[in-house]
Amino acid sequence: MHMIWRRVLIAPLLLAPACNLRQLTVDQTADVLAAGKPALDREEDVDLMREALPAQIKMVDAFLEVSPRNEELLALGAQASAEYAFGFVEDAMEVAAATDPDRAQELRRRARALYLRGMKLGLRILAEEDDRFPGVFYGPDAPLREAVAELDEDAVAGLFWTAFGLGGAINLGKDEPWLIAWLPKVEILMARVEKLDESFHHAGPLLTFGAFWASRTPMFGGNPELGKKYFERAIAREPAFQMTKVLYARTYAVQTQNRALYQKLLGEVLAANVDAAPEIRLANLLARKRAKRYLAEVDDLF
Repeated sequence: MHMIWRRVLIAPLLLAPACNLRQLTVDQTADVLAAGKPALDREEDVDLMREALPAQIKMVDAFLEVSPRNEELLALGAQASAEYAFGFVEDAMEVAAATDPDRAQELRRRARALYLRGMKLGLRILAEEDDRFPGVFYGPDAPLREAVAELDEDAVAGLFWTAFGLGGAINLGKDEPWLIAWLPKVEILMARVEKLDESFHHAGPLLTFGAFWASRTPMFGGNPELGKKYFERAIAREPAFQMTKVLYARTYAVQTQNRALYQKLLGEVLAANVDAAPEIRLANLLARKRAKRYLAEVDDLF
């Protein structure tokens, strides 16, 4: 009888290490994936990355099934979802818009879903930092502002990817009133990132606020001149990151109908040596690709 009870008591102890071992393996793999991320950023084959990123997104999803609270994995998944949406799906949507509106609409829905995926992963990071998340995010803005004000540097990635994902979804969901109503949340979260670390992700908070303010007229809550100041700050902080100039041209220059600035900024992107900053080669190749297309559209915009 004693032997039976010993087996009953010992069995869970024998099973527990197996579960812990799987999570430990995944957590160690997450460290490797994070350490290897620079190899993706240095990639010089844009088409290869367009085909590879979906596999990375799903791989991270699989790992999160085993270790759902791993903040490194959550950040990798949020970033991959947002970057794939912006760098590839949204780009293809813009190309398709001229010849195949139905295809463009399909790509718009897909990009919006990817941005929202990134937002939700960002919220899971914030939930690890403050148990008021994600609930407080979905409620009124005042409690959200209070909760966000208490977050520190450990929450920067969660704040940034939540705001970036939501902002991208709103930009592609202007026909969705529920998304438009969430626009103030982008400002609340990104303002905290700016205060904690404005250099995060190539001055991402400054670039985001540049587009946030410059893409809308004052009638619709925009402030192009404030957006210009943010773009100039972003360029001063991260001069090698060419996508800032692309968005500066596409938002502020178009909004203010400044053709000369539009052509100047995009011309500088095309003239930039992408190998001068190999750590962001892929981003700059994507910026060059857009700049070339946007320059060809100059007569349609001005």
